[in-house]
Amino acid sequence: MDHITRCPNCSTAFRVTEEQLAAYHGQVRCGRCALVFNARDCLLPHPPAEPAPAASFNAFNEPPQTGQADEIANETEATANREASEQAETAKPGTEAFPEEAPDALMETVPETPEQVIQAQAAGYRPITLPEDDALFAPLAKPRHRATWIVATLLATLVLFLQLVFAYRMTLAMEFPALQPRFTRLCNTLGCSMPLPRQTELLRMEWSELTYVPDHPTLIQLSATLRNLAQYEQALPLLELTLTDNQERVVARRVFKPAEYLNSNEKNRRSLPGHDELHAFLQLETSQLKSTGYSLYWFY
Repeated sequence: MDHITRCPNCSTAFRVTEEQLAAYHGQVRCGRCALVFNARDCLLPHPPAEPAPAASFNAFNEPPQTGQADEIANETEATANREASEQAETAKPGTEAFPEEAPDALMETVPETPEQVIQAQAAGYRPITLPEDDALFAPLAKPRHRATWIVATLLATLVLFLQLVFAYRMTLAMEFPALQPRFTRLCNTLGCSMPLPRQTELLRMEWSELTYVPDHPTLIQLSATLRNLAQYEQALPLLELTLTDNQERVVARRVFKPAEYLNSNEKNRRSLPGHDELHAFLQLETSQLKSTGYSLYWFY
């Protein structure tokens, strides 16, 4: 069964079949302005069929008189002229017209492609589009000063990287011992300091001895050996010596710097390399102190 639907955009009327309406749930495309709409919502009522003029016969089935035949012919011609005039009026733009040609153009699938939009515009019609559609096909604007921003970003990234390296130079030297001498030379060139790691837990005392000097009852001497267990170079630690009596009470306590406890062969030492050891040697005057025990503590 055929139906008549009207485009809500250009008011063009079309004839559609039930099969065409069922194909896409009533969605059709206007062949004039390319608008997609629901044809079922825009159906028009069917025009009433005009009854065909009937020939008049007399009661005895005699042919009509000559005057009556002319009158019937004139009436039939007037009716035909009126129908032709109505069809001509409906064929004008903006009026109801039911083009039978190319019904498939009305039933194109949704959504429309850019080629169909271009074809519709070339035909002199402008299809209805949303702002999102215009933005989709609009050319992208080229950013201004793009090269300048790229160079500035790279420079900022490089500066940030160098700042992080400088801030964590000690940690990097501990994790990668091969970088430590390079960082040291770089800091000497730039005028910055490269502090050596100070990990007390990686220091171990290998040996120590406290004795009285013969023929000097108030003079004692201390000898000790300290090893660096780390793989990297560390700073020289401080040495704390504690003297105790028979009851483990503290008699004297003193802290010595590296220049004070290093033996004569290692006075020029400035650090403790990885897996290396140092030798400490001290001579102390106890005077009236009575000491029978001692303890050593290395720290930073």
